[in-house]
Amino acid sequence: MHVALYAGSSFDYGDEVANLSHTYGRCLDRLSRWGVTKGSLLDIGCGNGFVLDEALRLGYRTVRGVEPGAAAISQASAAVKRSIICDTMRPSLFEEDTFDVVCMFQVLDHMSDPAAVARECFRVMKPGGLLLCVSHDARAWSARCLGRRSPIVDVEHMFLFSRHTMSLLFERQGFSVVHAGSVMNRYSLSYVLRLVPMPTQLKRSVLRVISRTALKRLRVKVPLGNLIVVGRKPIRGMPGDRRP
Repeated sequence: MHVALYAGSSFDYGDEVANLSHTYGRCLDRLSRWGVTKGSLLDIGCGNGFVLDEALRLGYRTVRGVEPGAAAISQASAAVKRSIICDTMRPSLFEEDTFDVVCMFQVLDHMSDPAAVARECFRVMKPGGLLLCVSHDARAWSARCLGRRSPIVDVEHMFLFSRHTMSLLFERQGFSVVHAGSVMNRYSLSYVLRLVPMPTQLKRSVLRVISRTALKRLRVKVPLGNLIVVGRKPIRGMPGDRRP
């Protein structure tokens, strides 16, 4: 992903930010299963920094973000705005062995060279640190049923992954994958319906009805076809360390 391609992009998650914070916050919280150290956290493609805010709420001491969109950064909270670099993840941006946790939420499929990004994540992570990656699952039931009509088939998605292929990607960069599974998402009902293939006029009519009723406040939890992979950077000399 080149910085110029996203530098002028807008940040339009709108009312879904609270739902995304809930979903991704639960993913962060799951890292406690693998003995996470809540020291320093890096969020790649952090948008307006809502995950960084959530990380601070969960007890992380320091947070950093990388985001190419200036408009997104301008909407960040005062608590995290100065911690966000307007750039893309690239070599020399951070020192080696800096972060206890590196996370990416719906970012890796936008990268032109995901292996290079994974390799850089490995470099900047402390030995024993954890990588958390959430992305679309090309093998999810929704993607397989909808085929080319699936929302994940998008010009912005340069790669699509399954649990197996994403695990393999990180393992080849030196990570030990400790978990690969699915994510339960929380969204507004209207957001979910926007993703459902149906005639445009019918969809507009349904969404108009929802916007005028109490249904607009309804939140639903759905297995929307996202995967989660957690990897660990091995400690040198310990089992699983394949570094020279």
